[in-house]
Amino acid sequence: MVGMRNIGNLEAYLGKTLGLLCEIQLSAVPHLKSLPVYLKNSFSFTLLKIEGVDYLGVEPLGDVKGSVLLSSTKRLKELTGISTLVILPQIDTNLRRTLISNKIDFVVPERQIYLPSLCMYLNERGLGISIADKVVLSPSAQALLLYHLQVHSLEKLTLKEIAPLLDYSAKTISVITSELIKTTICTLESQGRSKLLHFTQSGKELWKTVAPLLESPIANIYYINELPNELKEVAKMSFDSALSYYTFLAETKQQTVAINKRNSLISHLLDIGELHPTEGSIRVELWKYNPALLSDSPFVDKLSLALCYKGNNDERVNKELNQLIDNMEW
Repeated sequence: MVGMRNIGNLEAYLGKTLGLLCEIQLSAVPHLKSLPVYLKNSFSFTLLKIEGVDYLGVEPLGDVKGSVLLSSTKRLKELTGISTLVILPQIDTNLRRTLISNKIDFVVPERQIYLPSLCMYLNERGLGISIADKVVLSPSAQALLLYHLQVHSLEKLTLKEIAPLLDYSAKTISVITSELIKTTICTLESQGRSKLLHFTQSGKELWKTVAPLLESPIANIYYINELPNELKEVAKMSFDSALSYYTFLAETKQQTVAINKRNSLISHLLDIGELHPTEGSIRVELWKYNPALLSDSPFVDKLSLALCYKGNNDERVNKELNQLIDNMEW
């Protein structure tokens, strides 16, 4: 099948996120003549040119397993001689892990991108274009960015000054900074003997740039009937409980709370069976970073909340989240 259903504004997305020139050439017909019927019926196709490199964009017409995508993309490249770029409307953790571990190019328009083959090609041509070989930033880097955007500006602070604000070690802040510099989000500026953190963008423009590199803060979800007082003191209302507070969507009956997964009480509750994977009146999200770091209110911060719904296809929820972010004071 020729023509994509979920390609979205891929040209603008690649340009905004990576500064790459992308041209979409809708007719891929000349390259499909040699394909067996099973491949033609499994994907929709389009021809793309990214930084002068041809790609056959392939979008699965139904749910496919990672193993099927691996074999199909390999066969498509053998038959057409063109690298394949898998285009997906959404992606789960297992499929993402499978594609990345096998160096398969893929994009989820407006959300995530992974182009290892283009990175290799550009390096061979000696072009000064750097493409990160990871699809998301680390949780600690994400926490730093969200803190900067919502709590307190980290612009022109030294790494030594930033560490206590985030309750991270100086070494961790140094690693985070190196990670952000590689993605051109930040630079370090010299001032005497000090190195000051400088963000290449600010406010909403920074958020638009980094959002595709961020993921849901939720590491695990459990359920419990009664939250211990020790956890009540540090927990933040999250997910639908927070969404109904920030927006006009109706409140749900089930309460949801977010807690740092490193909280010392979590392991104990798991050991004694108090935290259950499916049953309980309270939904407990274990976050990859401390939700209390980013919010002084009883509710999680707005940007982390939006990331909790990343990949959600509910139009009402997405509309409310977009409006929530648009109305923020940057």
